[in-house]
Amino acid sequence: MVKNSMILFVCMFFIATCEKTNNKEFVLFDFESESVLDEFHWKCHTLFSLSDDHAVHGEKSLKLELFPSSYPGLSPKLKHHDWRGYGSFCFDVVNPSPEPVSIVLRIDDKKEA
Repeated sequence: MVKNSMILFVCMFFIATCEKTNNKEFVLFDFESESVLDEFHWKCHTLFSLSDDHAVHGEKSLKLELFPSSYPGLSPKLKHHDWRGYGSFCFDVVNPSPEPVSIVLRIDDKKEA
């Protein structure tokens, strides 16, 4: 493995849960097939694959290997844009390395929305 790289397993990435009225989950990505990988904009210095390790929904998770750069990672191509009615936003991340990793989650909204 390349020095200074970091591996994260993202399990059931981007889950909007607990709709206020029905207490139901809305799963955005569960990583059960390779086709879900096309639903992201991948940043430079990011390697990704599906993994059988650390799955929390189904049998797969997303394995990210992030190398030093300004903004490694990914951005989802969302089909669902109206989040009114949801009370929380959840995702699971596993860091198999003994070294701590900082994660930044950025959520943008249009001013006119």
